[in-house]
Amino acid sequence: MSLHAILNKYDLCALALVVSGLLSSACNGTLWADPEAEAVASSETGASGGGMGSTESGTNEGGGDGDVSGDGDVSGDGDGDVNGDGDGDMSGDGDGDMSEDGDTSGGIDTCGNGVIDPEEECDGSVFGAATCESQGFGPGDLGCADDCTIDDSACSLCGNGVIDDKGEECDGGDLGGKGCADMEGFVGGELSCAGKCKFDTEECNVCDSDYDNGNPMEGECGFGFPHCVNGGCYNGEQGANCMDGGDCNSGNCDEEAGSCLPQ
Repeated sequence: MSLHAILNKYDLCALALVVSGLLSSACNGTLWADPEAEAVASSETGASGGGMGSTESGTNEGGGDGDVSGDGDVSGDGDGDVNGDGDGDMSGDGDGDMSEDGDTSGGIDTCGNGVIDPEEECDGSVFGAATCESQGFGPGDLGCADDCTIDDSACSLCGNGVIDDKGEECDGGDLGGKGCADMEGFVGGELSCAGKCKFDTEECNVCDSDYDNGNPMEGECGFGFPHCVNGGCYNGEQGANCMDGGDCNSGNCDEEAGSCLPQ
């Protein structure tokens, strides 16, 4: 082959390589390279390959567990919940308490949902087993405040079995140590407490028949009603209460009926 033909052949190869941006060819089995074009190609390939390698390296960071953020949460949602159950609890104990302060509500205000949640005494009209009586009061209706605490302002103190400083004379069986003899006009009998925490003297006696035998000077009944019968004073006229003839002006007592008969 003549020298001119050889030069023409390689000039054509060089032109083709310049156009493609890479001066490499298999002309006659020989690799031709343009150092400047090779540097540009190497830079582009390295950037592309390096980025891919970096991504793969980042994906496998942390031992190949798929945790791309390195926070221990393999779900990759960034909440740090290591067991991936979506409750946001980074401790991974599954109780949903993200701050580990004992509040499993996750900071959500549950007051008003109609369910008594932890730290709540009531919720709306739900009080559990709580009543005015269980709170130490008498009858009444409990209320629930806006912060889900019990409001006992509508509960009555009367009926709790304890004399309180709200005008109560007594409360249930608590009579304050009082008896009928302490009540004006009564000498004995059974004192009790009425529904409004006031003394009930219905069973109290105005006289004591043991000391009154129809003689006003010896008993509590006095003139006009000298006869003491079962704690009450009577005048002894027909129909008046009596236990025997001595309680009646006529001297006749229907003891079975307990009333005085005419003469």
